[in-house]
Amino acid sequence: MKKHFLLILFLLLATVVEANPVKQMLERFQKGLSNRFKIEIRSSSDQGDYFELYGGGRKVTVRANNYVSAAFGINWYLKYYCHAHVSFCEDRLPDLPVDLPQVKERHETVLSDNFYMNYCTFSYTTAFGTGNVGNAR
Repeated sequence: MKKHFLLILFLLLATVVEANPVKQMLERFQKGLSNRFKIEIRSSSDQGDYFELYGGGRKVTVRANNYVSAAFGINWYLKYYCHAHVSFCEDRLPDLPVDLPQVKERHETVLSDNFYMNYCTFSYTTAFGTGNVGNAR
């Protein structure tokens, strides 16, 4: 019984350690796309978020301080170097060339809060806004 418990615990731990949400996102975009990118998550000594893109050819390396910044870096690369577009409305993600475009750049921000989409302004977020929304006379 103890051996089975340890085996299950080890497999569960291995799954959690290997989980990479950015690689999973890339696979949802296009099968095999995660093999074209190397993701490196490194902590940053400063307070800001950053991503670095470098490489090209068979694989592009994305280095960032967290997975959100890495995903933003991949979007940046796909948009500005591969002329691809990914959105909730419509994806235009063509088959990437065998040799990916060369890149070497870094972007960083010192913003303390980052927001992702707020299409629903007049539903759940309106109640928490300022002013007299809904109390017009």
